[in-house]
Amino acid sequence: MVYTCVEPNCNSNYKDAWTVQMFDSQKRTSFEKMDTSHFKKRFCSIKVFEGLCELHFSDDAIRRYTEAYNEKTGEKICVPLKRFRLQNFALPTIFTDFPTYLSNSGNPARECPEQRLQRLENEHLQRSIQASIVSKEVFEKKKSFTSFPESVECLIAEELQDIWTVIL
Repeated sequence: MVYTCVEPNCNSNYKDAWTVQMFDSQKRTSFEKMDTSHFKKRFCSIKVFEGLCELHFSDDAIRRYTEAYNEKTGEKICVPLKRFRLQNFALPTIFTDFPTYLSNSGNPARECPEQRLQRLENEHLQRSIQASIVSKEVFEKKKSFTSFPESVECLIAEELQDIWTVIL
């Protein structure tokens, strides 16, 4: 049986296109429970041999592995599935011709707190390194000289204390 994607402009599982996992729409009751009229118009007329491909579901809506625990050893066993499964109540969210407020084209993941702190620390470190480099250049420009008149200017600009000072 050949399954093609019901989504318009989706070329998956056609003769000269890439092959992806298809999810049968007849078994999925969550397609019928969609509140938006755009979804109802699109999915109410699905034929028997049509379904939606995995490209229209977010990564967290598809189960690619099954997990079990070994009771004797207590370790977790992960086995990849040959045919992927949808999570319960998974809805298609990625569509090419829908407006952006109806379609989640990506899966924007939130940055975890540890990564955020590390990123902010690195940004502050880079800023302080740049400030240090600039202050070093200013110091070098102020304190260096190549001729006698420049050395006199450096000595005049130098603030000496009232007590004895040794200049080498």
